[in-house]
Amino acid sequence: MNNLIFPVQLKNESNSHYSLFKWYCTLGPERSIKRFSNESNKSERALYDMAKKNDWTARSTEFDLTQSENQYHESETFKSLKRSEYIDVLLQIQQQLLETVDYISNIKLEEIFTEEDNIDTKITKSTRILKYYAKFIQIIEKLDHSTDQLLSSNKTHEDTKKDINALKLESKKIEKSLQISAKTA
Repeated sequence: MNNLIFPVQLKNESNSHYSLFKWYCTLGPERSIKRFSNESNKSERALYDMAKKNDWTARSTEFDLTQSENQYHESETFKSLKRSEYIDVLLQIQQQLLETVDYISNIKLEEIFTEEDNIDTKITKSTRILKYYAKFIQIIEKLDHSTDQLLSSNKTHEDTKKDINALKLESKKIEKSLQISAKTA
């Protein structure tokens, strides 16, 4: 009962009656005097009179509404925390990709060509690097889009997780291809 917020005790309500009322509240929206009588070993008639005298129906409904609001706010806080964690991951991936794009953009074509390379080989190597560069730009655009959707809450956390994993996998494939390309260059 730590996180439960009960309606205040009425002035004319005894401590024992208030304790029973709080217990009654914890039975949830499907509660009934009959069910509570069975659980508490109190007579149904005595509980009915107590409930009527202390307005248990309205007060327990108030309790239910308060609990629903609290659960909603807790879930929104949880979503907000998860959202910020996802954004952090997206930003980390984006930073890694930007560093790779920066690396690619600083490659001097003269450094990847050997003296034995003919014009066709040089074109193939430079085209391959440009394709990787373009692919990284596409991934960064996808990241931006995922981040925007996450910030505007248009995406579920599961969808975002899938997107992040797909982007990570795609970027790793490209990085491996780039490393292989650099070795063969």
